[in-house]
Amino acid sequence: MKEATVQQYKIEAVAALKEGFEKNQGLLFADYRGLTVAQISE
Repeated sequence: MKEATVQQYKIEAVAALKEGFEKNQGLLFADYRGLTVAQISE
């Protein structure tokens, strides 16, 4: 099986995310799928 190569922009994106996670004390993830604009605006 051929080994996958990781593209440089992906390495940089993961490094930026990791840095952001390390600097912040808390994170909030939200999933807005299935909601209308009116529901999100409430």
